[in-house]
Amino acid sequence: MKEIEVVYEKGVFKPLEDVELKEGVKGKVRIEEEEEGFEDFERFFGIFKGKEIHIDEERDEMIRERISDRHENIS
Repeated sequence: MKEIEVVYEKGVFKPLEDVELKEGVKGKVRIEEEEEGFEDFERFFGIFKGKEIHIDEERDEMIRERISDRHENIS
């Protein structure tokens, strides 16, 4: 079994990727509608694909900067 993404246009399911099947082959289709807005989410976070993200380090640096700013304002 292989799963592919399709779009339904003008009464026809059109694959969004190459499909290697012989003409006339029959199969079954299961419809799962994507949640609204998911494509934007996936497109945005796709820019991070294959990159390491260190959220903890980024968060800690922001906290250190904020603490430093507060100390400067008190002095």
